Amino acid sequence: MPRVLMAVGSFPATSETFIVQEAASLVRRGVKLWSVTSRPETKKPLSETEKNLSAQTDYAAQTMGEFLSLKPWRHLTLLMRAFRILKPIYPVPTVLRRLYAFLRLKHAVEQGNIDSVHAHWRGASDCAYVLNVLCGVPYTFFVHAHDLYDEGLGKDAAYRALFAKKIAAAGCVFTCTAFNKDTLNTHFPNANIRLIYHGVAAETLRIGEERQYKNNNSSLSLLSVGRLVAYKGFQDVVPIALKLRAAGVDFCWTLVGSGSLEETIRADIAANGLEKHVVLKGALPHSGVLNAMKESDVFVFLGKPESGQYGLPNVLIEAAATGLALVTTPQPTLAELCTPGESCLAAALEKMADTLITLAQDRSLQENLGKAAHLRAKNTHQHDHHCDALWQECEAVCSR
Repeated sequence: MPRVLMAVGSFPATSETFIVQEAASLVRRGVKLWSVTSRPETKKPLSETEKNLSAQTDYAAQTMGEFLSLKPWRHLTLLMRAFRILKPIYPVPTVLRRLYAFLRLKHAVEQGNIDSVHAHWRGASDCAYVLNVLCGVPYTFFVHAHDLYDEGLGKDAAYRALFAKKIAAAGCVFTCTAFNKDTLNTHFPNANIRLIYHGVAAETLRIGEERQYKNNNSSLSLLSVGRLVAYKGFQDVVPIALKLRAAGVDFCWTLVGSGSLEETIRADIAANGLEKHVVLKGALPHSGVLNAMKESDVFVFLGKPESGQYGLPNVLIEAAATGLALVTTPQPTLAELCTPGESCLAAALEKMADTLITLAQDRSLQENLGKAAHLRAKNTHQHDHHCDALWQECEAVCSR
């Protein structure tokens, strides 16, 4: 079996359950975990899976003792070459952090007799690229929407050049939507690009199989989950909720997440007397998110097709898997999960309240949408299938 090291950024991160799932599957295949950062992210309680993975992750100590244990004086020529690669891209403090991480990664690869590195996010993939250029270690990396649109094809010309080199040097580049894959193929036609959806686990699909749909007499339970930032659309919840209340809809809208807009949204809820209708739960562990999905009827996604929002949010796939009716804003990548009118309802923001009123009045439509969304997730987004495909490509890179 090939020996692969999975290099990650801040891990396990609050909004990245898809990386946790991937890591758990790869660890079962013997993959070792390595992190650019010095400790697990602790913005939320860790699940048992996250605790177990954290305990197996090689985090940076960021102490002089660890730095000296890497014997940097033996690698001065290599570090100077790495410095020349990174200096045109980053300020000196960032370059020094990258050099330290690169030296740690080189040490981990040598100690573990590693055949290849599989990286997520910019810092880890930078280190994997430098290791490949200077030491010949093959690597793969995952390009997410933020990696691609905000950074790789973003305004920073120096990083765009490095990103192109990382794409060209990688044994395989994975991405999570067909939309992203088409974009990568257009800009990098000679690269080996593979579509690997972020899937859902069997226990999440089981929630959808066991769901009992409600009748018209019950209150409508809405749910939105995500970071409370502008492009996620949470600032539009209060205006929509006011329209629902004015139409006499009996509803409760639960918001799960934290972010820069949290206090503003909380103040808007209070100012408009919506405390009984809109509830801010803050960030929850993954188990808490799944429990919220169990208790809800409709998942509402208000994301805007702006910077960073070109992906297919994993939480939307999970909502579909649990059998929730989906209501979304129109976006091209979302069609890869659900078909408007069949397994979701897509509405522009100005029509969102009317769409939710329709669902409140027609629970059979809500049930049909939920069942269709669950079936779509089951057929096309099962985690094990996609992780098997990713592992097969990692094996192929190791054998080249």
